[in-house]
Amino acid sequence: MDNSNFEVNNTNQGVSLQAGEFKIFGNQQAALSQSTFNLIQGLQLIQNPVNNQIQIQTPSTLTGKTDWKIYNTAGIEINYGSTAVQKDVLQIAAPEKRGNYFVVLRHANTNAWGLIKVLRQ
Repeated sequence: MDNSNFEVNNTNQGVSLQAGEFKIFGNQQAALSQSTFNLIQGLQLIQNPVNNQIQIQTPSTLTGKTDWKIYNTAGIEINYGSTAVQKDVLQIAAPEKRGNYFVVLRHANTNAWGLIKVLRQ
């Protein structure tokens, strides 16, 4: 939307467009225009490469449940779950196979996001 005004007087009102031209009408700002993300700051792996457990040091302000998903390098979801942060540490069971993985975190209360790259030994 270009923030121009277009007044509709009835439901049968016509709209004129040139060939190849288009317009999008709406009454709300497009959600895709938001350029800020709510990121979890200060995430750090306690050990990398990992063996059986992925341990992530979290900021002291992060409490409660955190949802997580583990993806392989092809973008395939390997595992998912929800874990409570305990003593500023988030513990997640590591994948069984060796390789590189991405752990995507979403804090349940604040909807803040985090991303950690993990090497499974």
